[in-house]
Amino acid sequence: MITSNSPYLINEFYLAQVINKTSGGNTYKSNTNGLFAIDVQTDNNINPKELTNIQPCNLNIKQIPVTGESVLIFRTINNQAKYKADGSGQWYYMYPINIQSNINNNILPSTTSEPKLDTDFNDTIKTSPLQPYRGDLLLEGRWGNSIRFGSTITSGEYDVETTWSGTKNGDPVLILSNTTKRETGKQFLTESLKDSKSSSIWLSSTQNFTELKLKQSLRKFTKETEYRHGQLIAQANRIVLRSDKDITVIDSNKAIVLNSNRILLGHDKAESPMVHGDVLFEVLTNILDVLDGTWTGTAGVVSVSSLKGTVSVARRKLNKIKSKKYYISKE
Repeated sequence: MITSNSPYLINEFYLAQVINKTSGGNTYKSNTNGLFAIDVQTDNNINPKELTNIQPCNLNIKQIPVTGESVLIFRTINNQAKYKADGSGQWYYMYPINIQSNINNNILPSTTSEPKLDTDFNDTIKTSPLQPYRGDLLLEGRWGNSIRFGSTITSGEYDVETTWSGTKNGDPVLILSNTTKRETGKQFLTESLKDSKSSSIWLSSTQNFTELKLKQSLRKFTKETEYRHGQLIAQANRIVLRSDKDITVIDSNKAIVLNSNRILLGHDKAESPMVHGDVLFEVLTNILDVLDGTWTGTAGVVSVSSLKGTVSVARRKLNKIKSKKYYISKE
């Protein structure tokens, strides 16, 4: 325990174990006893005791511990900027201590021999930790959701190598990932565009992604696996873009490529096939040739066989005019 005569310094600091909340209020509901407050049992080696309504020390970035995890708590000024030896200050807790080196939970008795655990918390999930690379800032949730503030890494000294590559160390990359993939034990994994169990958003600067495989590879433009400029890549089993009050804009300086077996416009039951513009142009040209021929035959005589031939060509082309890939709603 650190002591000080100053009322504005932290002068009590303990290891504490989270216990089932018995005091007023609910950790996960708004209440007057403090947002996200927990109850703990302290271990000060002299007089262990229970403390109630301990609040998180940071409301902007918080990780609420579960029953059975251990935290560091300290007492300092309250919301009235008061702290006295009579206990008028406020207790705050820091993040759960990494006792088990487990992403999902770090439950281990520290101040009570048999803590009563939270039966609503699933502590059986074995979430795999992300492979850290030099300089990374990683935010990892208990369930496999994460944000990596990473960079290009050119050295091969890690258990799991990056799934992105570049030529200059330190060029930034940002990856938001949500996965249910699990490795055995506490083996590392890293984000992957081939992970069918994940959804992710990738923001690059100079990296390229060899795992990025399109249904039909880009040919006219830079191949998807070779592009080395800033990219936004989103991948999931389903993607929905929705704007509630204004338009949705997809703006490109070069081209917009829609790549699918079926492209439906207006409705997911769209069944009216769109036409191929070049075939439509040829059919209309044939029709105009026929119409033009009925008025301008040689010496005033129209060649019927010639007109029939042109009409037959137009009819054959009609079979190719309807797209088998693009459909639009009739509504």
